Amino acid sequence: MAVRGRQGAGGQAIVLVAFIMVVLLGFAGLAIDSGHAYLDRREMQAAVDAAALGAAYKYMNTSDYGQAEQAGAAVYANNERLYGTYSCNGDPTRLVTCSFGDPSGHTLVISVASHSIAGVSFTAAGSHRIPVAIMQILGTGATIPVSATATAVARRAGTNGAAIQTLSPSGCSGGGNSLTFTGTSTTVVTGDVWSNGSITDNGSASGSVNGNVIDICPAQPPSPMPNFSVSGAQANGWSMPDPDFTEPTLNTNPQTWLSANGSVELPGLYASNPNLTGSGCYFLSGGVYDWQGGFKLNGGFVSNELRPPDEPSVVSLTTTTSALSGSVSTVPINALSEPLAAGSVIRVGPQAFTTAGAAAVGATTIAVSSQAIVGTIASGSGLVLPLATTTTAALSGSITSIPVSALSAALPGSTSQQSSYVSVGGQMFVLAGAGASAGATSIPLKNPAQAVTGTIPSGSWVTVRALNQFWDSNGVGCSGSFTPSTVGSDAGNAAVTAQSWAVEVTAGRWSPDSCTGQAPNCFLRETAPSMCKTVSIGNNQVIKISTTSGPTNPGATFFNVYLAPSGFRVGRWRRQRPRIRVARHRRTSRDRPSPAPARASAHRRAAGCQTRIPRRPRLPMATWPTKVIVETRRLETTSRAQTRSRPVRWSSSSPAPAATRSV
Repeated sequence: MAVRGRQGAGGQAIVLVAFIMVVLLGFAGLAIDSGHAYLDRREMQAAVDAAALGAAYKYMNTSDYGQAEQAGAAVYANNERLYGTYSCNGDPTRLVTCSFGDPSGHTLVISVASHSIAGVSFTAAGSHRIPVAIMQILGTGATIPVSATATAVARRAGTNGAAIQTLSPSGCSGGGNSLTFTGTSTTVVTGDVWSNGSITDNGSASGSVNGNVIDICPAQPPSPMPNFSVSGAQANGWSMPDPDFTEPTLNTNPQTWLSANGSVELPGLYASNPNLTGSGCYFLSGGVYDWQGGFKLNGGFVSNELRPPDEPSVVSLTTTTSALSGSVSTVPINALSEPLAAGSVIRVGPQAFTTAGAAAVGATTIAVSSQAIVGTIASGSGLVLPLATTTTAALSGSITSIPVSALSAALPGSTSQQSSYVSVGGQMFVLAGAGASAGATSIPLKNPAQAVTGTIPSGSWVTVRALNQFWDSNGVGCSGSFTPSTVGSDAGNAAVTAQSWAVEVTAGRWSPDSCTGQAPNCFLRETAPSMCKTVSIGNNQVIKISTTSGPTNPGATFFNVYLAPSGFRVGRWRRQRPRIRVARHRRTSRDRPSPAPARASAHRRAAGCQTRIPRRPRLPMATWPTKVIVETRRLETTSRAQTRSRPVRWSSSSPAPAATRSV
């Protein structure tokens, strides 16, 4: 009996081993075939992401559904390494299906939906089947399906980034409203207002929206915000999908709102409501703000925008229709809105170009002097013409007008609330209320007659300060200004040949606020350039750049100063060594120092005030020998270096170098 028992036990072991082998094969199939499918889907997800974006970009540049879908299919084929001929069939305005004739049966379905002012969405859905090595033994078949979907929205011209965007569908699928303006507040919104539900204003709440207002319900018109003035369109859009971003880490440290005008506020927990009134301006450092006691704003201006002093007045002409990189001699554009003369200096994105020939209204390309692009300028980048001209006669004594070459665009006049300025020869003048029309050859000045210091020669550059400075919004008057001037001899530096210099300034800061220089998770913010001003330096003189005192340019912890001698050209560097003295009259308690007292950029071109300043210096930087003099709430820097255009940085808390000497 015992022998027969042992034989029976042996047979059971064989059954168990066979069963375990099936289980092990299942695990091996999951590891091998599922891993293969997972990697394949990741590649397909990247391909449909790119296809949706490619279709959206093409549509923004052409407004043609068919071309957009062909572009999306081409991008998908390239990413999936499908090099054969493909075909797309269907209604281009609604849905097309593209097949690629490959063994795995790749199919791409691109669906189109127009959402009125909200834009046109392109949804790309890719699918195919991949072979399995082991799982088919378990009865799954020889192949398994893999698919992925992505959606991109082509925003229409005239739409802005959303200043306020709510994801709640309240008001359309539930009680209440997705967004409500209530109480007696007056709200000024710079940008679009978007909602996935309904928008309303209650009571005496009023204000203005410098952009579009888009909601889901009820149907518009009438306006969902009757107490607000809206500069853009008001329409029903579509539900924006929740991006499901991981919420940033909350700074749990208790914070107290700094009531000082021009202060920089920090993210974190605010137990009490700041109850802002009056006309103060406040800069919000990046991060998450938890207003446990609420946030009431009945006056003043709060923003995270970093702006330069003396923002320039520019004419927006059009946008590019393709990306720019490498060396270019033409710029492809959408139809030009204003004629351009040969030799005009235009800005495309962060870079400047000189036109090689004239361009008429409606032109779709602009010939420019051949030059290399720093990095890549994206398709759809704005093309602007800085408002600038030259004087046609010398200026001296007291003047009531400035004779100039024909203006490329109209200049706004001064109002009772704001003054309109032009800069000539380093001096600022206030325009008369009538302003000046496009093509005018004289700029009228505000009475009484304005005095000219010394003599400003004929042919001097005239540049224009934007009438509406960002940090003057809501009447807070926190925009900044800078003044280039000359001071007497500085025995610490060698003499400089007398000549005229073009000067522009950018504002900068490191973000987040805890950063003091380049480090992991820290990045540098730098604004677009200021208006251009000129200054003439004599022998043994120093160029001094002064910023206005008071709470100006909130958020800026340092400025970059860019210089170029008049007539300067790439490839013909001059050997003079300029000296710069920079005066900063205002610091806030939360300002941070820049990583170095001075740095240089070797990429620039200037002709008078027609200058090229990169939005951020992208070439290798070099430190200048520097003398730093720290005074009460003021810092001056005197520097010397080779003459290429270059930025200078200063900060009241910058460490003084070894060469520091007292004055």
